[in-house]
Order: sequence, then structure tokens, then C-alpha cells
Amino acid sequence: MGYTYHYQGCCSPLTSSIDWSSEPWPSHGALEQHHGRPALVLLEAAFWPDRLVDVKGTVIEDLEVGARFAAKRDFLILFQIAGTLAKILGNSAGAFTSALDYKTQLGKEFSHKSFIKDLRSLPSPASAAVRVCEMVYERLKSKDADTADLMLLTSIFDIQSIPHVFFSRHQDNQQIPLLVDYGIMEPTQDREVFSIPGIIGSCTKSWLQSRESEKSRIEELALSVLAQKFTGQESDILVPCALAALRFQPNPLEGSHYQAALLFQLSQHYIRLDQNDKALQHLGHCLSIRE
Repeated sequence: MGYTYHYQGCCSPLTSSIDWSSEPWPSHGALEQHHGRPALVLLEAAFWPDRLVDVKGTVIEDLEVGARFAAKRDFLILFQIAGTLAKILGNSAGAFTSALDYKTQLGKEFSHKSFIKDLRSLPSPASAAVRVCEMVYERLKSKDADTADLMLLTSIFDIQSIPHVFFSRHQDNQQIPLLVDYGIMEPTQDREVFSIPGIIGSCTKSWLQSRESEKSRIEELALSVLAQKFTGQESDILVPCALAALRFQPNPLEGSHYQAALLFQLSQHYIRLDQNDKALQHLGHCLSIRE
């Protein structure tokens, strides 16, 4: 089913034709993936369509009817939250999707008025997006502190995805499904790799910058997990995570032990690959920390 949707409101008028039968799904404006399904996010006032037009040129004036058509094509049209939220978040589709996931998980506990009031008190769209991530973290922490830590742990790496072997069985069964529901992680179909949306990673790291002790604690946790996991056959898969973790600057009294252990494991990995220059580089760094 093809639709032409016409946006009107606070932004410049935009007309775009989408062929929903084709893949990959187009990404434009407020078009996002929502829990693994394509979602055309329609924001009141800011991006409200005056009409939907099907491929035959027939205008679908009743948006509920349009939504039912959409459901048959396995995508979502989401009419959620007032358009003021779009302005507060700088019309960022990623930030809006994070806010939508948060609202969905809170259900009846969600207060639109207090949510908007909280975000409006912040000086910029970027700080408002960071605040949404903070709210998600606070919500997770109130339910389970370990799941909240996993949110920070997966977001702190400067990489786009994390392999399945990084996580424990308990995390895979109990914690990751909740993080997926909140839009913090997106698994591949075979669940071998989990990607972290860019907005989640950047906002979480920005939030941690002002919390040095918490940042050091999470960096130490990441180093400890990798030092333990970076052995045997799975080490190849974890190299990007390990190299990213070596850029951390944890508390030298607490994190240096794990950092040195990971450096040693990396040196052994490069020896097995006959990449002696890299092996000596990491081994030398390891010895300098242990001195």
C-alpha cells in the first residue's frame, strides 16, 4: 500500500510518497522503527497530516480508517503525545521515539502534563533528550538496579552494536527484554548482535559526564566484564568492545586491575594472530599499569 502524507504545522511543508510494500523501509522525518516494526509517527500540531492518500489517489480523510489499513501492512501509525513535545525535543525523531517508549512503558502512570513541564524547564532540545534518558534510567532503577546498570553499560561504549556473548544468560533472559521494550537495545533477528540507538548512546554518555563517580563505576564494570569474557574462542567477537573500553579512564585505584588484565588478554589475542607489533604495544601498556 502506498501513501502520500502531507505534513503541516510548525515546520516547512513536506510532501513525501512512500511505497510501504518495498524494503528497506524509508527513513524520513518522523518515520522510525518502533519495537522492530516500521512506525510513521504523527505528532499533533507539529507534524499532523491533513490527509493520507492511497496509491490510487483516493484521499483517506478518516485517519482511523488509515490506521486500520496500515495495520494490515504491518506498520504502525502512532498518534501519541501533543506536538509541543516535538518542539521541545527539536523535532528529533529519535528523541521522540525514546519519549514514546517511555510513555508506553509507564502506561496509566504516565502524566503528560508533568512530563512536558519537566522537559520545558530545560534550556535546549539536547538537554531535554538527555532528561528523557535519565527518566528511563530512574524508572528502570526503581524496578531493578541491575537492569538500570545494564542500560548504562551498553550505552557507554563508542560502538554501534554489542555481541550477544557480552551478556550473561540472566541478562539475556531477564534484563535485555525490558531494555528492548524501552527502546534502549534493538536485537537482530537471530539475537546475535544488539544495536544501541545513537540517541540513547549519546544522551546517556552526556548524562554520565556530570556524574563522574557513576561514570567511573560503569567503566570499571565494563572493563571487569570484558577481562572475564575475553578468553577463548569468543575473544575475536569482543575485540571492538575491548578496544572501546581501553579508551575509558576509570578510577586508577579500582579500575587499573581490570584494565591491565584486558590489555594482557588483548596482547595474547594478537600473538595468536601473529600480529606481534600490536601484541607488544598492548603488553607494554599492561606492564606500565602494573608497575
